[in-house]
Amino acid sequence: MTRFVAILVLLTGTLACLLAQGLSTTYRLQPEDVISMRVYGEPEMNVDAPISLDGFVSIPFLGFVKFAGKTVEEIQNYITTELKTKGYYTDPKVTVNVVQIRPVRASAVGFFAKPGQYGFRPGERILALISAAGGADPDRSNRRRATLIRKGTIEQIPIDLEAMLDRGDLTQNYELQDGDVLSLPEDTSNRIMVLGWVPKPQRLLWRHGITLADAIAEAGGEIPYVSKMSEVQVQRPISGRPGEFTRFKVNFARFISKNDFSQNPELMKGDIVIVPSTKTPDTSRLNAIANVVYTISIIFGRNSIFFPRF
Repeated sequence: MTRFVAILVLLTGTLACLLAQGLSTTYRLQPEDVISMRVYGEPEMNVDAPISLDGFVSIPFLGFVKFAGKTVEEIQNYITTELKTKGYYTDPKVTVNVVQIRPVRASAVGFFAKPGQYGFRPGERILALISAAGGADPDRSNRRRATLIRKGTIEQIPIDLEAMLDRGDLTQNYELQDGDVLSLPEDTSNRIMVLGWVPKPQRLLWRHGITLADAIAEAGGEIPYVSKMSEVQVQRPISGRPGEFTRFKVNFARFISKNDFSQNPELMKGDIVIVPSTKTPDTSRLNAIANVVYTISIIFGRNSIFFPRF
């Protein structure tokens, strides 16, 4: 066991050295990185500090030195040269190390549970940002139309969160970069319309599990002696065929009077519920009205206030 621990320590030290070497030659320091500077045998030169937001660190004798944008090796060489040429030390042995790399900051905006800006370790990916933001709002977000915008660009990279989260497709799980913004739009198709002879004809936000009873209740219920609840019509959009519907009637009166739950169907996105009056118009007129409402809702979006009473 002791030998194993010794080997493990040796490997860990070797990896740390390799990491430090990689940083010294490739990584360019950024504001908020934390650095440690030492001059061998000169403890008064010790500096442990974050790089300021404008990119500088205060160094004894030299004042404010710009660290941001330089590699560790470049900084070591610069400080060594400055201390020698200005006569402070004859042969200073300067070492600079990165104690902590600033977090990569990325933002989740739109219809997430907890939109905001979050910090991540270098190398983390989009799934980490989605998790930090509490995931997509299941009822209001359009998970197939998310976009990623990189800092300093206007390009919108399409991200299908539905494929990523539901089907495990990680081809779009890109590595996060500082300043990334993941935008999740609202699903404007997730509405239900309740039209006809109800007190408050309106457009409702669809949610998982919403039923016909829920929708009619939110529209104020029936109008006594006027609403014909035995012939409520539900018009359902046909996927991939805009403006076309399947239609079925529901005897909602049976649900009210006899608890017949077969007459209280769960509603789907885009459903149009039409409650006729006791003087029922013919089916062709109902269909024409539904098509007009659908067209107007597409044109005006959520602000549409066209709710015919017939």
